[in-house]
Formats: sequence, structure tokens, C-alpha cells
Amino acid sequence: MSRSFIIFTFVGMTYALIACNADLTIKSTCVSCHQGLEPASVTHPICIDCHGGDSKSEDKNISHQTMLGPKNPSDPKFWEQTCGKCHPYQLNRVRATIMLTNTGMIKNIQKTWEGEDGKLYSTQPENLFSANGIPLELKGVSQLNNLSGELYRKFCSQCHVGIEADRKYAASHASGCAACHFPYNDIATYQGNDLTVKGKQPYSANHQLTALPGNDVCLRCHNRSSRMAFTYQGLHDGNNGLVPTRNGLPGPRIISGARNLTYIIDDIHFAGGMDCIDCHTSRDIMGDGYAYENMYYQTETRCENCHGSGSKHPVFQTIVRENDEAVRESKNYAIKMQPGMKMIVTGKGRKYSNVFYESGNVYVLSKRTGKLHQSPVITGTPEHTIAGHERMECYTCHSRAVPQCFGCHTRYDQTRLGKDYIKNKETKGKFSETEDWRKLYPFSLALDQRGKISPVTPGCQTFVTAVDEYGRTTQKEYVAKFKGKKQLRFAPFYSHNTGKTAVGCSECHANPIFLGFGQHVINGNSIQATLLCEKSKEKSLDGFLKMKNGKISAFSGITREYSRPLNSSEIKRILAVNQCLVCHDDPNDPIYQNKLDLTMLNTCINRSGPATIELPRVRKITKARPVMLERKKVRFRIKDIPGSAYNVIFDQMMSTRSTEKAFVQKTLGKEDPEFFHKNCESCHVKSCDDCHKRDGDVLIRPTSSQCLDCHKGYFTGWEYYGRAPREDNLRYQRGKTVKGETFLKMLPDVHARAGMECGDCHSMRSLMAGKTSSKTCVDCHKADPAVIEHRIDAHKKNLECYACHSAWAAQEYGTFFVRFKDSSNKQYFRLRPWGDKDYIKSGFLKKQDSPPLGINQRGKINPIRPQFIAYFSDIKNNRPVGKENRLLAAQWKAFFPHTIARGTVMCDGCHNNPERFLLEKEEDHIYRLQKNGMTLTSFWSQNGQTIGNGSFMTPERFKKMTSKPPEFKKAYVEKWKRLIKAVEN
Repeated sequence: MSRSFIIFTFVGMTYALIACNADLTIKSTCVSCHQGLEPASVTHPICIDCHGGDSKSEDKNISHQTMLGPKNPSDPKFWEQTCGKCHPYQLNRVRATIMLTNTGMIKNIQKTWEGEDGKLYSTQPENLFSANGIPLELKGVSQLNNLSGELYRKFCSQCHVGIEADRKYAASHASGCAACHFPYNDIATYQGNDLTVKGKQPYSANHQLTALPGNDVCLRCHNRSSRMAFTYQGLHDGNNGLVPTRNGLPGPRIISGARNLTYIIDDIHFAGGMDCIDCHTSRDIMGDGYAYENMYYQTETRCENCHGSGSKHPVFQTIVRENDEAVRESKNYAIKMQPGMKMIVTGKGRKYSNVFYESGNVYVLSKRTGKLHQSPVITGTPEHTIAGHERMECYTCHSRAVPQCFGCHTRYDQTRLGKDYIKNKETKGKFSETEDWRKLYPFSLALDQRGKISPVTPGCQTFVTAVDEYGRTTQKEYVAKFKGKKQLRFAPFYSHNTGKTAVGCSECHANPIFLGFGQHVINGNSIQATLLCEKSKEKSLDGFLKMKNGKISAFSGITREYSRPLNSSEIKRILAVNQCLVCHDDPNDPIYQNKLDLTMLNTCINRSGPATIELPRVRKITKARPVMLERKKVRFRIKDIPGSAYNVIFDQMMSTRSTEKAFVQKTLGKEDPEFFHKNCESCHVKSCDDCHKRDGDVLIRPTSSQCLDCHKGYFTGWEYYGRAPREDNLRYQRGKTVKGETFLKMLPDVHARAGMECGDCHSMRSLMAGKTSSKTCVDCHKADPAVIEHRIDAHKKNLECYACHSAWAAQEYGTFFVRFKDSSNKQYFRLRPWGDKDYIKSGFLKKQDSPPLGINQRGKINPIRPQFIAYFSDIKNNRPVGKENRLLAAQWKAFFPHTIARGTVMCDGCHNNPERFLLEKEEDHIYRLQKNGMTLTSFWSQNGQTIGNGSFMTPERFKKMTSKPPEFKKAYVEKWKRLIKAVEN
């Protein structure tokens, strides 16, 4: 008897049995009530086999009395009687999967919240086996009677497959097997054809079993903390400003927690049509039967499996049996695996069920669609065999966006009740969170749990405030201990936002942000942070290393076993590469195939110049006028002010605001002629009393505090004292409040740190003359020949001093104004109050790093920022009036940031950075604005934008600036030599 005949007979008998069973189902009383209910699948035709109950009784109560569930028989309370009866192999794996036990999440919360007790916990008590086969007892997390256990149960526990989450928009899911195989829609409502449950919740979207879950299923849980399901699909929950608008509501896409998703560049695998399950094996998700303490132990997928490494090709094993795991798992795929196929193996040496080797190529099969993707193999390519890169994770170079959430401020309030989802009851104590800052790029690097250099992200920067049952604050912004000392945490992370093009060599090697120093300026042999932790004067919020007088130390911990920050020796080697990159900037260059020989440096540099690269040491002659730390209160009588001077004050810009009025009128005034009057008019000088305190007929010289009564916007004023604007969403309105505003803590201007006030540079005489200030940098400071940059002719001729010395600047990209009339939709925009009651305003993106550069009216390179990239939407009766998100202005302004520091960014921050000049290539843009309903393609593209008081850097001039003539190379090498030499071993 032939093999084909046996298979045909078996298949025929199977379908005959299914048809027979289906006939039984039709005669049952289940379908007489639930008419139109979709069959779960052809292999699950009989209702009572899964749901239990009595299918013969016509009495509804009797029929339902013995049901299991009743609506979800796959819940862990019943799954041994239901799913497990037919699928014991899968059930035994799922019982141990970390997606059910959450052991890793609980363990890491214990570390962060000082709740370690030497025990491992699970969502429910389990007796399992560790990866090496040793019996392992997992305690139930309901027994973890400390704050870390309560946090997990009340705040984190809904994202595991053992519990139903049914009240979270776009994040609800069933419990048990149904969590993945019977997916919910965004509102957890049944939308199938059974009229008895149609429109009810919580139910799956229909009654059809989904054998191969799509990305929408993964998104239900993997949208918090790491947010990897978002970044993979090119989505970002960003600043939660809930703009731009879409159909009169926040847009473009709302998800759980009233968060607003905007579009960014998507992962190359997602762009090619691959689902999450195309990379992740069933063992990654459902487990392999062993209990793991962290997710990275359970996950067996590696980039190298499909693409190879620099030194090794992908490994494959041939299918030799008909009952091979790969054959069994592929039965629902569009293409089924067969004996004889060469299957690529995972990081744990097991066969993938959809990745195979054929005719010299590696192919990945999309399990749900059947699409074949050829996987490029990089083994032996020069850029992947660079000496020293053996310790790099693939995604260290190929990650394009890494979600980073700085400052997780958690409040535990015992005066309020919170739902304990594990114990299924409300108890005293409710948790809430606020944040400090988010960004996507650049990101920091450290050693991960595999001993490889990997991206890291805050994990977690927890500041705890606790309120007891009597309303007393017992802890305020408490930083928990980690490894014996109070410190914040970062964690190794793969963002799932992979690109074909890698991060540039000089971006990693020449930017200390990547090494863990955060935003910074470099001053001699020290690296000074600019974005500061609220509890420190010198430690960065967005980094974990500091360098002071050459000594590098870590002040934040890297979590996960075997992980740590880079040490001084490693940092020295990384920085040393810059001396070669100035000439050899191609990763394919053969010199990088061998260990760097820095003794060749002099020979290389001297080929095109003098015999020595050592620049002369020059005696420091910087001169500055002494700062008066104690200022006298100047008092004068009004009658002593000359009448002509008195009148001229009110003809100047602080009184007339004519320039601002004209700008607003030609932009927002097109939509609302009263816009300036409604929203902008309060800050202008009407009388002497607006600035001067009065003592009878005597006026007192104003202080900086009085200046900031008006100069409290993000444009000018507050940054002088180290305050950057927070996001407009209420979630970010936290921390110290000054004059009704909350700010990020930043590095103050060096003059503010010395005690200088606004009036020391901005005199009354200059204001009367219509000038911004009475002093410039060169009035007080002379160039210091000992500073390399000061003796470069091109710098002296083409740069404003503050182009290099502005440590940071507040910037807002995409300012949205939305006007409501007779509309209740305003309540959905969770923004702080602003201006006229009919308006809301929010920025799409706020930044506080080094500002972009352009050309000012003097023809010099000068910091620039958007004066307004303004969008406008009109909403009436909850409906948009005209086109939403209308671009009214895209105008930039050359300006002087009041954030001067003695240090500067390094050379590559300008010379090799087209984004700094709005010349970034389109493929490098992280934010995809047009997908969000915005007119501009990017904020970092000069197309469609103008500078009101200057011009953009031309591509030709930028190309010339980056041409690297011999004198530049010599100065560049000397700059890096000094920094490297300063780093202590």
C-alpha cells in the first residue's frame, strides 16, 4: 500500500469524523440558542467538549449549570479539564512559561522596591523544574507581603496570561489559552454573529480560534515598560500631549491609559511583512516546560541565528522524522515543513519551525501569510569583522529608536483603595505614576547579561512617595537601594526597532552619551551633565556615569545578572578609535580588521603636514571682568528720570511687542483675529511698576525674579537658571513649581552659577536703545590660545561664541493650537490649562539638548530653534471645521540660549552631524510626521521651513565644513588625545 494512499485515507477519515461531530453539534441545544455562533475550528466542533454543560437540556439554567468558565473554559482554573485534556504537552509548557509565572517581573520589582527575600515567586504557587532539571518551588505572589508584592498585584499583574484584563482600552485580553488564541478587540466586545452575546463584554471579538496570533495580540500586553510592540510597528506613545487631532479627538491613535500613539520609523522586519511570531518561536512564548527567572533566559531567538555572525554562518539541522517538532508546529502554516528540510537552529540549538536553509540561502517563512523572506547572511563581511566588535550585540549598532522613560515617580497612597488583581479584591493602598522625560535617540550602552555591549534603558528610575492611612507622607521621593546603596537603575534592552543601516561609527565612538554620560558638555578633563537628577547637583538623569578630573565612576546600577557599565579602560579604548576615524571613517576599511595600532598615528597624520602633531602650549590669558556677587538695590525717584527717556521705554519691543503681534497676526490671526488679544497680550510693559517695585515715589531696580514674571515661557529666561519646560500633558506636571510652572532640572548658565542677574547684561540703556543686551561675549572674554578651538581661524571667523558654549536649549517642535466651540471633546485632551478657555495648546515634541545651528544676520553660525512650527485645528460641536492640523507657520529664529557653559560638545557634535543643521537624510528621520496627519515630512528637514532673522546652513557649506583638511585632522586628534589622556586607568 502506497504512502500517499495511507495519507489520503487518514485525512478522509478525519474529515468524516469531523463532519459527524459537526452534525452532533447542530442537533445540540447550544446552537439552537447561540445561532450564528462561529465554530471555534474544524477540530473543535462540539461545544461541551470545551465549555462543559448539558447540550441536550432545553432549560437554559440546567444547560449552563455544569459549564466550565462559563465563557472562558481555558482559564487556568479549568484548563486541565478543558484544553489540557487534548493538549497536555502544550499545557505543561504554558504552566512554566514566564508569561504566566511573571517570575522575572516580580523578581525585578523586588530588587527595585527593596523586597528581596531570597525566594522566587509566581502569579500562583507552582512546583516546576529549573532549566537544569532541578525541582523548583515558586511561591504564590499573594504571599509576598511587602510593598513590592503589592505593587505587582495592583499595578503590573494584568499583563500575564493567567488573569483576565477587561477594562483597559486596547489592552484587554482573556485569561489562559484564550489570551492569545481568542483575541479581544480594542473594547473587549464580541462582534460576531451570535445575537445572544453580540455587543457584550468582556468577550473575544468572535468565537473563532486563532491558531497563529497576530501582532495585535502581542500589543495587548507588550505596550508598557519596554513598549517593544510599539517600536516594532513604528509607533511611539511619546509625550502623551494627545495631539495632533483626528476627527475632533486626540490622534492619530489612542491606546490604553489615554496615551496617544504617533508614527516613527518602523522595524525593518515589520516593514517587510513579518509578524512577531515569525521571529519568536512557540518556546519563546509558551515556554519549553522549564521555569526561568527572567525572560532573556527563556527567549531562544538571536539575530545571529538567521543572519550569522562575523565569524560563523547560521547553523542548520535536517528534519529526519515525520513527527519532528518543526513538522508538527508548521501544520497551520501556509507552507508545511517536511522531512529532509534543513532547518536553522535557535540560540538553544533547537530547530525553528519556519526558518530553513535552501540552495545556499536562509529563508524565513511568515507563518500567517506564507510570504518568504530571504535573510541576508553577514558572515565574513568587513563591517561585521571589526576587531573589538566581537562583544557587540547586533542590535547595538542596528537599533534606530530606543524608548527611554526617565524618572518614574510612584506614589503609594493608603488613604485610597486599590484593586488587588491577584487576590481579586480592593484593599488600602493605591499606586499612581508620573514621569520626567522621554526620548528615543541617542541611547546609552553597557554590558548585558551575556557579557555583550548592549543598549540600556531606564529600568527603573523609581522615586517612591508613600502616604499612610492618616494622610501623612512617610517617604518622599525615596530612591530604593540596589546592591547595598541608593541608586537608580538602567537595564539591558532590545527595542525591536532594527534598521538595515547601522549607527555611524563616530556617533558611538565620539559621543559620550552612548557611553552612559547622558547629555553633557566636556570641560577639560571632566564631563558635566546638563539634564540633572532632581536629587543631585551634578548627576545626570539620563546617564549612569560621570567623569570628574579624569576619574570615571558609576552612580546608577545596571540591573540583570552579570551586567555592568563600561569601565575606564573600555571607555579609553572606545574614545581612542576617534583618532583613526577622522581619516578612516569607512567601517569596511581594512585597518579595522586588526587591533588598532595607535603608534601609527603620528605617521598617518604627518603624511600631509608638518613633522609633529603636537600643537604649541600657550599660556592661558583669558580675561573676564569681575562678577559682583552682591548687588546693591538701586533706588531712584520717578521725577529724576528724563522725560525723553521715560517715553522711549514704552516705544520699545517689551511694551509694543510689535514683532510678535505681526507674526501672530499673519499666522494664527488668519484663523482667529483675536488670537493675540486672547492668548498673548498679558506679558507686555504698561508702566514702570511692571518691572520696578515702588516705595512711594521711589523705584527699586528689578531683580531677575521680576523679569521672569513675564519671561517664564520656554523661549527665554528660565533656562538661565537651569529650568527646561516639561511636556504639556498633566502626567508630566510634577516636581518643584516656580511661579506656577514645573520644570526639568538642568545645568544652569555659568553666569547664573556665579551670581549674575539679568540686569548685569541687559541694562536699561540697552532696552531704551532697542537692543537685546548691553554686553556681548567678547566684551568680557578674550580668546584663549590654550583652547584648541579658539585658535582655529574658521571658528573665529564663522562662529558665534555661544554656538559651541550653549550647553543646551529649550526647543519645541510642532506646536498645536486647538479651538473648541460647543464641544465636549476637549475633556479628552489631558493638557494643563493655557490661554483662552476655548483653546488648548501642546507641543508634539519638546527637547532640551544642543540646539540646531543656522546662520544669523551677521553671517555667523548661530543656534536656531522653531519660533513656531504651528498647527491649528478648529472643533465645533465635536466635529472638525475644515481641515485638521493646518500648518500656519514653519518659521525658525536665530537666538542666544542663556545656558552658557565653560565646556562644549565635541567636534563631531557639529562636523559629522547633519541633523544639527536640518540636513538629515530622509531615511534617517525617526519621526514620520506625514503619517500623523502633519504637512512637514520632518522637523529636521529644511524643506518648507524658513528662518526669520537668518538662513539655514546650505548643503554646500556643510559639505565644506565636513571636508576635514589636514589642519582639522591635526586639531581633532589633539582634542581627543587630551581627553583620552585625562581618563584615569
